Amino acid sequence: MERRGITPDHNTVFGSGNLETNKIISGYKMAISAPSVVNGIAYIGTLNGVSAINVKNAHILWNFKADNMVMTQVVVANNIAYFGSGNNKFPKSNKHFNNNGGEIRGTGKNSIYAVNASSGKLVWSIPTKGEDMPTFLYHKGILYVANGNDEFYAINATNGKIEWDINIKSFVSMSSPEIYKNLIIFGGDTPHKIYAININTHKIQWSKTITYAWGGTSDVPIALSNGTLYAVSLSQNAITKKYGDIIYALSIKTGKVKWTYFEGYGNFPKGFETGIPTIYKNSLYIGSDVTNTLYDINKNTGRLIWQTKLYSEIRDAPAILDNPIPTLYVSDFSGNVYAINASNGYVIGIKKIDGGVGATTTVIIDNNIMVDTHSGYLYFIPIDKLYNNTLGVILFHILNLF
Repeated sequence: MERRGITPDHNTVFGSGNLETNKIISGYKMAISAPSVVNGIAYIGTLNGVSAINVKNAHILWNFKADNMVMTQVVVANNIAYFGSGNNKFPKSNKHFNNNGGEIRGTGKNSIYAVNASSGKLVWSIPTKGEDMPTFLYHKGILYVANGNDEFYAINATNGKIEWDINIKSFVSMSSPEIYKNLIIFGGDTPHKIYAININTHKIQWSKTITYAWGGTSDVPIALSNGTLYAVSLSQNAITKKYGDIIYALSIKTGKVKWTYFEGYGNFPKGFETGIPTIYKNSLYIGSDVTNTLYDINKNTGRLIWQTKLYSEIRDAPAILDNPIPTLYVSDFSGNVYAINASNGYVIGIKKIDGGVGATTTVIIDNNIMVDTHSGYLYFIPIDKLYNNTLGVILFHILNLF
């Protein structure tokens, strides 16, 4: 069995796991990647490696110590767990080892890992010069990796042999590769571009410069839907020096821009992250780390449907459950977990947890919300708990009037 931590539309609602409710797991280093769940086991990247946790009883099955922090979501295929290590810092001396003018991101040691998903034992690893923060893509026995040393790799998933690679001039931070037919899509920075790699020809099919990007093109996974890709970048007003996020809809086939949407100006985002988009039916749902607002954008036209301001920064990708009505579940950096009516943006449930929620993905399994926080906790929250806080919902709407 294989499962990406993030699906192409980024809606992570799964239907098995037999969770016990109200489980709070602590005792491992701070969780910094979104959980991936395969066969009842949650795999989570931390400040010093990866933890595998039984979601039924909250028992930690194994811990793997990596050579740096792990921000990738773990990808599991054929009982092998794949992930990468690396941080988001830049070396003081930043000369690319291939001398192609590209910029390296990541300091210290960085590696691409394959470990046994049951035991946590190392199968193989590949050291790299730049960070390996983007989640990998497993497809037909090949592991596709974009990283911080301006390279795109195709790796034999069984033995770790690099089958082929492409040198690009952009580093890739958190823009996890996605696949559409024979094209693999991801975003890069300096230069700020979207890349489409043809896995049959092993060449760049097309690349598109993101004109108004100040940064962040490589900090968010791209969402795909019906031949269109959706990317986000951070822009800066040259006069006011304020920052704002722009959403881009591009043709996957050609890279041609179909529409753009500007979310509004604000201060520089604390985590230098933009929100992660989620596609559901004709809507693109995305939060902002600049305006603290959740948006519903028509994915076909780029028109705003509704917007709702939350308590703080939103870097989390919303999950959507259509029962009994379409409802968004999303968290903010202050540790608030929200239930929001997907049709009109009205907050109908809220629960406070310990620790902020960063650039992660809310996962729903059997009506339980699974989310990790910067305090080092992994929460399993029954959805009903969000609707038991009537006072919290009323207070939210009162404060939102001002």
